[in-house]
Amino acid sequence: MPGSALPSLVPGHANLAPELTEIHALRTGLRRAPRNTAILRAGDGGVRMRTLLDGWAFRCRILDDGRRQILGILLPGDTFGLETLFDQPTQASVQTSTALTYFALSSTDLASAFELLP
Repeated sequence: MPGSALPSLVPGHANLAPELTEIHALRTGLRRAPRNTAILRAGDGGVRMRTLLDGWAFRCRILDDGRRQILGILLPGDTFGLETLFDQPTQASVQTSTALTYFALSSTDLASAFELLP
């Protein structure tokens, strides 16, 4: 999918640099998640940085007594899962508050982005 097709898929995409649009659209693809879905769980591995494009989510952890503690709200433009790029498990879960769109960028693609946009 060329970067020029992205406008029809994601509102607010125009804020991405054209080079990054190409990297995201061609290598990682966009991901969608419905409301009330865990898109990252505490302890997950994998090597992906994720950026929220549309919708709302929140970081949370489950306490020993079973209650959920909300650690922060994620809005479009926020990144999450950065610790996985450094081979560390995630410390908190991320759950959707609304249906949302995000992309995941691998460490290889992140290095390419740094080369394109020093």
